[in-house]
Amino acid sequence: MKFKKLLVLLLVAMFIIMPTAIFAEEEYQEIAGPQSLKKYLEMDGDITIKLVSNIIHTTTTAATGDYWITLGKGKKTLDLNGYSAELNAETGSETTMIRIPQGSELIVNDSSENNSGKLFCYGRMDNPGQYGIYYSHKDVKYRNVVYVDGGSLTVNGGTLEAGRSKELWLVGGMDIAKYKYQLDYMMQGGTLGWAIGARYDGYAWQQVNGDCITLDGGNVTINDGVFLGRGFSEMDTSANATDILFDFERSAVIRASSGELTINGGEFQGRGNADVFSLPRNAFNGGEVTGKIKSGIFKTNHLRVINIPHIETANNKLGGFIIGLETNGEYNPASDPGSVRFPYEALNPEIHEVTKDGKELLSTEWTAKNLYNTDDVTTIIVNSKQSSNWYKARRNKNTDKEISS
Repeated sequence: MKFKKLLVLLLVAMFIIMPTAIFAEEEYQEIAGPQSLKKYLEMDGDITIKLVSNIIHTTTTAATGDYWITLGKGKKTLDLNGYSAELNAETGSETTMIRIPQGSELIVNDSSENNSGKLFCYGRMDNPGQYGIYYSHKDVKYRNVVYVDGGSLTVNGGTLEAGRSKELWLVGGMDIAKYKYQLDYMMQGGTLGWAIGARYDGYAWQQVNGDCITLDGGNVTINDGVFLGRGFSEMDTSANATDILFDFERSAVIRASSGELTINGGEFQGRGNADVFSLPRNAFNGGEVTGKIKSGIFKTNHLRVINIPHIETANNKLGGFIIGLETNGEYNPASDPGSVRFPYEALNPEIHEVTKDGKELLSTEWTAKNLYNTDDVTTIIVNSKQSSNWYKARRNKNTDKEISS
C-alpha cells in the first residue's frame, strides 16, 4: 500500500516538474466572400481556408493601395477547391492582389479533380471610341498576382493569372511606325495623303498588364499549377519633331531580384508579349537568386498589333496609336513576342532533359540563343531524368480553358 502511495506521489511530482506542451489546433474556415477572404488571410496565426464559391472583389487601385491583401503572420493554407478568387481593380494604375511579408507563409492548393481553381488579378477593359482607346500613361493598368516580400509561397495547383487581353476594332487609328513618313505622304497627296498615310482601320489588342509572381527576398516553391504574366511593366509614348516614340519594359511570369526559387513542375506562360522569367544575370550561379529548377513547361505567345497610350499636349491629345505594322522594314520591337529567358545556369546534364519547340536539345545547345533570348513564339520543356511523373501527367493536358483570354 505504501508502495502504491509512493508511486502516485512520484507521478504527480513528474507532471508538476515536466514542462507543459500546449497544442493549438489550426483554425479552419470555409469562405464564400471577398471580405472574409481578406479578413482571414490578414489574421495572424495558422489558418486553413477553403473556397466554397467563386469570389470577385470589384474596386479601384485607389481603394486597394499597392496591395489588396497583406498576409498576416503564420501559415495560411488556401484551398481553391475548383473556385476562383478574383480582384477586379477597375481603374487606376498599379496594384497587387496578395503581398507576403517576412514571417508569413502562403500555401496554395486546389483539391478539385480538374485543377480549375484560380487566383486572378485584372482590371476593366475600356470600350473603344472611333479612334481606339484614349488612355494616358497614368491610366495604363498593371495588375500583379503575388508579391513575396521576404515571406514564403508554395503553390501545389490551380492557376495564377495576371491581366487580360482583348481584341478590338479601330477606325481611324494611327500606326506610329508610319508617322516619320508623313511628310512624304503629304508631299505626294497633300492633306489627304497625310490623313490616309498612317491611318489604321483594323483589329488591335488592348491589355491589362501584370507580373504573376514577384520574389523580393524569402522563398517561392512551385510544385504544379499554371502561371500567366501578361504584357508590359512599363509603357511610355512620347514625341519629337519627326517621330512618335514608344518605350517599354516587358512583364514576366516570374520576376525575382533576390531569394530562393524552386520549380519542381508547372506551366509558365508569357502572354501578350510578356517574358517568362525576369531574373538577374547571375541567378542560380552565385547571385542573390538561388534555388533549383527540376521540371516545367515554359512558353511565350504573340500579339502583333497593340493599342498603346496617347500623348497629351497643351492643346489636345493625340491617340488611337498602335504598334505592330511594318513600314519600310521597320516596326516597334514591343510587337515581338517576349522571350523565355530561361536561366540555363540552373541546368545539369546529369539531371535534365530539354526540348525546344518539340526538338530535343543537347547540353551543348543549352545556350542564351536557344533558351534565354528566344526571338519567336517558343515552348521549352525541362524534365528531370530522376523523376518524370510530373511531366507525364501534364504533357497532354490542354490548359487553354484555364486562360481567360
